[in-house]
Amino acid sequence: MTLTAKKSMRYGGRSLEPGDAFEPASDRDARILQAIGKAEAVVAPAEGETPPKAAPKPRTAAQKKPKGYKRRDMHAEGSR
Repeated sequence: MTLTAKKSMRYGGRSLEPGDAFEPASDRDARILQAIGKAEAVVAPAEGETPPKAAPKPRTAAQKKPKGYKRRDMHAEGSR
């Protein structure tokens, strides 16, 4: 069974980045890595079929990127 790393991790003495394919040492390792969200099983598409593309998830207000800090320069009173 071939797995694909979902997160950066070390496995089998190798540093894996998201998207790297690897073979787990056992079926037990494969089940554990999938259960904790570190890897997912690679499913080979049937002949002549293209794999479906995942639809992008809409971002909620809580997930939006912060716009950064507002700049507030500190000045002593009467220095300007």
